[in-house]
Amino acid sequence: MLVRIFPAFVLLFVLVATSPVANAQSDDTPDIAGEYLILGWDPGSDGSGPPDYQGKAVLRKWGDAWHYRGFMDDQTYAGAGLYDPKGSTLSLSFTNVSGVERGVTVLRLEADGKLSGRWVMDNRDKALIGLEVWTRKK
Repeated sequence: MLVRIFPAFVLLFVLVATSPVANAQSDDTPDIAGEYLILGWDPGSDGSGPPDYQGKAVLRKWGDAWHYRGFMDDQTYAGAGLYDPKGSTLSLSFTNVSGVERGVTVLRLEADGKLSGRWVMDNRDKALIGLEVWTRKK
């Protein structure tokens, strides 16, 4: 299982190590920790229709990074990520428990507090990009 998870974390490490925000102050990061409801659209969907799946996510501060745990489609996902205050974006690596599904999600923090963006899996024959909108639970 470690062999399957390793590529996603190597990708995240390379992104962190080469990022101009790698040494940014964590004081610039808004408080995005909490539970979120997820609406998601599978690759090929344009996001204007009803979502293809729903789920929930939990974000927790993890030093200068973020820890992610997601629950959707009868799967549990986990990962780590970074918030870029200049771009108002959260970039997360993810993998499911078996390591079969893994990839990267990039979400932009919107003015209304929602996180929205795209995800891609790296274990397919071609890049398949899906969409997600995360709304914080109150």
